[in-house]
Amino acid sequence: MELADRYDVFIFDFDGTLADTLPVYFDCFGTIFTKFDLEKADETEIESWFGPNELKLITKRFGTHERIDEIIQTFLENYEAKHPRLVKENVELVDYLLHLRDKGKKLAICTGKGRDTFAYSARALQMENMFDYVVTGDDVDNRKPDPEGIVKVLAELDVLPAKAIYFGDSDGDILSASRAGVDCAIVKWFCQDKLFSLEPTYMIDTFSQLYQGGMYSFDCLQ
Repeated sequence: MELADRYDVFIFDFDGTLADTLPVYFDCFGTIFTKFDLEKADETEIESWFGPNELKLITKRFGTHERIDEIIQTFLENYEAKHPRLVKENVELVDYLLHLRDKGKKLAICTGKGRDTFAYSARALQMENMFDYVVTGDDVDNRKPDPEGIVKVLAELDVLPAKAIYFGDSDGDILSASRAGVDCAIVKWFCQDKLFSLEPTYMIDTFSQLYQGGMYSFDCLQ
């Protein structure tokens, strides 16, 4: 039995799950580091900052800078300018979303990224209008691993937790899903060597496994 036959609602994280956006984020931070002479950070440190939406993240890191508004504007402009080159459309993921819709499933987004950057990425990657409900980092008071975003999706789509599944790519996603009472599928197609300290319901390494059952390979647990 494939996953599509086990659940009624499919909720997705975005960055690292439906789109490999790390390259454009690294480029955006590199741009503002250089242009505004900010303290630099390597890619590992930058990745550790993720969770809040872009506005909150930048404000938290550089909020005391006298040109903070210009820093934010430069970041967002660079995101859109570099996105076409650095973030590639994934046909297999789009096909899977269409497969779920064809089976009458409801689709939702629960992401920490801002609504504007999500909307731009969804359009660029042919995922616009795919989702019945979208919760971004702009729409919640508490970011993951708090379950607020997933709980909002369950309420809006009127579904019991047992009939929903959340797809993510981090321990925070696993914890958020667990706290909301929904199963969690961790996907590794953008980062095969990533390690996790928590155990999800499913660990998915390849796109083909989306159509299969019994995906319980946890060799990537720390």
